[in-house]
Amino acid sequence: MEAWYENGRFHAECNECDESIQYYPVSPRSFDVADPDTLVTAAARRITRDESSMVRGVCPYCTGNVTWSFEMPEGYWAENGMQQEDIVSHVACDDCAWFMYGTIGGKARFNTIISSFLATRGHDPWREPPWGEPFEYTERVLSDDPWRLELTYELEGDELTVTVDGSLNVIDHELTEGAVDRED
Repeated sequence: MEAWYENGRFHAECNECDESIQYYPVSPRSFDVADPDTLVTAAARRITRDESSMVRGVCPYCTGNVTWSFEMPEGYWAENGMQQEDIVSHVACDDCAWFMYGTIGGKARFNTIISSFLATRGHDPWREPPWGEPFEYTERVLSDDPWRLELTYELEGDELTVTVDGSLNVIDHELTEGAVDRED
């Protein structure tokens, strides 16, 4: 991954495919320009804080309520060269209009059930950068009116399947330990 700061934004790009993987505003006062590692740390903390607040239904900037939607990855992502997924989550503040896009499984990782599953298997979403998710997950649309999505996370041979609603609230879950063959 290559990271840089330009026009008030943190940028991260894949070295192998040259695709942009992160583009987010970060205050220049939150990192030391002489130490590039501090930029990556500051961006990871800022994005984690904002995403986790939005997942809990609160705008991190004005404390307004937020509204979630799921959409195909057209428009914003294509214009900025971001990685595209089958379905994109979009969350926006009802008051100040602050918004974020991202993968559904990536955003949902801050739900307590999912973050506990990941953390007890060595991948704490509160401490790891939000890009380059070190876990596998799949998503499946169960319904689009109302939205119901099934997310399945696989880690350390175990599998967590959750059903989320249109606000990424977990409405059902099942943990199957030893569900995935572990590689020796």
